[in-house]
Amino acid sequence: MTTEHPNPVPDLTIPLSTTVAQALGDDAGQMAMRLGAVLHGLTQLRAGGASTDGIRDAAVRQHAAQGGSYGTLASSMGATRATAQSRRDTL
Repeated sequence: MTTEHPNPVPDLTIPLSTTVAQALGDDAGQMAMRLGAVLHGLTQLRAGGASTDGIRDAAVRQHAAQGGSYGTLASSMGATRATAQSRRDTL
């Protein structure tokens, strides 16, 4: 896996046994691409170039999609029920 970077960086190698690699099949490439995206995101977070707002918003949307209550959301957020309801309804 390589990334576009002005200074070439070494490839990331993840050692897998033959059995594991065969079991993963074509999914291994897809997982490697997703891992690359995660590592890129972590780099941005560490550099201060991204926020966790998108992660929070996605979690709130998922909670709503699964039928979660405002009370449970409020508890998870450490906020009042009214605040949780307002944030979820805004999204």
